[in-house]
Amino acid sequence: MARIRYGSIVSDVSGSIGSATFQKSLYGNTLRSKPLNNRTATAKQQLIRSYMQACQAGWRALSSANRNQWNQFIAFSGQSINRDRNILITGHALFLKWNFARLVNGLAIVSTLVYSGAPQWPNLTTIRTDGDVMIFDFDQNLNTLQVFPTFFLSNCSDIENSFSASGLRHISAMSVGGVYMFGYNNYLNVFGRKIYVNAFLNFKYQFWSTVSPILSSVRTGVIKVTAI
Repeated sequence: MARIRYGSIVSDVSGSIGSATFQKSLYGNTLRSKPLNNRTATAKQQLIRSYMQACQAGWRALSSANRNQWNQFIAFSGQSINRDRNILITGHALFLKWNFARLVNGLAIVSTLVYSGAPQWPNLTTIRTDGDVMIFDFDQNLNTLQVFPTFFLSNCSDIENSFSASGLRHISAMSVGGVYMFGYNNYLNVFGRKIYVNAFLNFKYQFWSTVSPILSSVRTGVIKVTAI
């Protein structure tokens, strides 16, 4: 640890440089070494990082003209940041967001823009289980050539509480015949337990267009699991 004495030229300093960080305390200003992160990333964390790295590489590979097209697409689609609908996201953020969701759902990165209107977004109606299989029912058949979802669920609870985003985890799903979404053992792998009938779940999901970087609003709620 090094102590710092300021002069007439430098009167204050903050932040970090390399492996060191400036810190203020009751005893003055000091320069400390940053603590080393000894945690090893899990296989899932490493996979998520690889997805983001692939998306960043895809953006860097675009020409300036293609990047401008992504920026101009925002004026057509009107996507905004999550906290304020009056502030539009950037073309770069849209590229990363859409393609990251595609990779998570087993789809390839798409760099070429297609202007397309928003499809009719499905709405979740029920979640059913027999203890091993999870079935997500919607108010319409799912056309996987047009839309794909990202789903987040909470741990099971015997008590119905108001919705909370705390503890939500991504659950992989697949389409079978365009009618149902199946979770199978994904819930068990995430929470260490099987989903059960009459349990209450917090959920959050969003649908994405497969042909154009258009997405639905985020849907949230609490649902009671029924039997298959």
